[in-house]
Amino acid sequence: MRFLCISVFIAATLLRSVDAGATPFWLVNGGSYGATDKSSIGIEAGGTQVILNRLPLSAELSMNFTFDSIPSETNFNSNRLNEPYTTRKLNSGPEIGYLFKSGVNLDDMVQNLTLQLGVGYALQTVVTVATGTESGTHWRQGGEDTEVYAVGYGGLLYRVKNICFSAGYNNRRGIVAGVGSSW
Repeated sequence: MRFLCISVFIAATLLRSVDAGATPFWLVNGGSYGATDKSSIGIEAGGTQVILNRLPLSAELSMNFTFDSIPSETNFNSNRLNEPYTTRKLNSGPEIGYLFKSGVNLDDMVQNLTLQLGVGYALQTVVTVATGTESGTHWRQGGEDTEVYAVGYGGLLYRVKNICFSAGYNNRRGIVAGVGSSW
């Protein structure tokens, strides 16, 4: 929760500082074929000339659909028979990613084209589930843990009139493409 509060504060502060010369934009994107090997969706907002009236700045919130099928009886069972067991980690809910992007406007080469680079992190809640080797019974082995992953991004943002398109690669989400609006 602390990560979320800090990220929202930083994003709001940065995006509020967009000056009058910047071209603000927002977009919705989807991704696949990344480290999670699952589909994802995200939303991004920012400006194209925020820093020194030249460099873009944006923030993105994303969700990877990493839900695992946790057996329903895990909440009610325990290892009462003291039988041998195996364990595996299962994802409890989606992976939530926070990404901050900047880069370079390439207007000198191609009008309305922006190179974006981003860094951030992703949070995934996991549960360790034990399975009895003899009975096949499932139970939780400990509580929930939160795994934190480093996130990197590289891509392009292109604006045509009031529409913007993005394409790039995110190491957690994979190939990412989006469409949105600028004004």
